[in-house]
Amino acid sequence: MKTKLFLAFALFSILAIPVRAELTVDDVTSREYLRNYGYSHATIDILELKKGGVNGEKVYLPSDAKRDEKCKFLRWLERGHAYLDSGMDNGKYLREDTKFSPNFNDL
Repeated sequence: MKTKLFLAFALFSILAIPVRAELTVDDVTSREYLRNYGYSHATIDILELKKGGVNGEKVYLPSDAKRDEKCKFLRWLERGHAYLDSGMDNGKYLREDTKFSPNFNDL
């Protein structure tokens, strides 16, 4: 009787283990989780921008921190280079409406 009760309790506790393995949306979309599962930094940034846009939050990415640490003159040169080279990332991707014709206000 004791062994049957012990086996039943052991089986019940083994079956209850997956119930405690809970993943929320915030867990699955966190930077650490996505980086551990092999997603690129660009994909993680896009996901954070989309999630922030849906929730109406302002998103500050690590690439923004690198861009803001530069002095004004270097930022001005980088913006000028981004104006001439359309393939360069200027930090506006998925944040503003895309304009397909260059303008003087882009500088």
